[in-house]
Amino acid sequence: MNNFWSDFHTRYPNAVVSNGQWSVSYEIDGKADAMDVSPEAYEVSDPVGTIFSRIDDLMASLLDLINSLSNNGRVIACRAVYSQAMEYLHRGETMYASSGQIALHALDKFIDRVNTIAIISKNATISTTCEIIKGLIGDVKLHDPVIELFAKLDTGMKSLQDSIEGLVNSHQKAICVYLFTKTCKSLNSMENTYIRSGRIEKRVAIQNVQFLQIIAIISEDPAITSVCVELEGLITSLLTLSSGCSRVV
Repeated sequence: MNNFWSDFHTRYPNAVVSNGQWSVSYEIDGKADAMDVSPEAYEVSDPVGTIFSRIDDLMASLLDLINSLSNNGRVIACRAVYSQAMEYLHRGETMYASSGQIALHALDKFIDRVNTIAIISKNATISTTCEIIKGLIGDVKLHDPVIELFAKLDTGMKSLQDSIEGLVNSHQKAICVYLFTKTCKSLNSMENTYIRSGRIEKRVAIQNVQFLQIIAIISEDPAITSVCVELEGLITSLLTLSSGCSRVV
């Protein structure tokens, strides 16, 4: 049918968008039991703002669920953690509204509190709601431009690994595998540091570029050289982009 459904995400909060369509079918109200197997998704100009709005709605529902718990001790404990969670969420939303940047550290703290609520409540409905909220926070993080670059680096490194595995000369291959492993560990460290502090370690980034340059030279392979050059460009973009970011953590 390929229709738009205004309540789609309310009904199917875990659905994702692919090529302009939702990943699950929409059950149409009525006695005919009809389904829209290819429901189209709305295009929004501010996807992060839209996701934050959905999180706000779910947090309001979560508070109602907490207040409905039969165990008063769990209600009090969950409310206290809920208050902390809202402080971190507000920090993240304020940061995005004022600068367009994603406050990763604040959102991680928010998720920690949401997890704690699920554990304390011992309630299946609350746990499910918390999981949906966590998934939406993951969607928000994906819109961080630096995280997007790290995702591209990850894809490029997988391509590089495949190319290195195809090397015929065992000596060249062994050295390239060794340098590739060091580069992977270093890139993971860079990403974790960025998530924690909002900083890109320039020294580590330069070291990774040097590793890639050595891999290209040792491999003597045009395809590997091409991938390495592309990866070097992504790391340079990381340094350029992060140098202009001022993140509240």
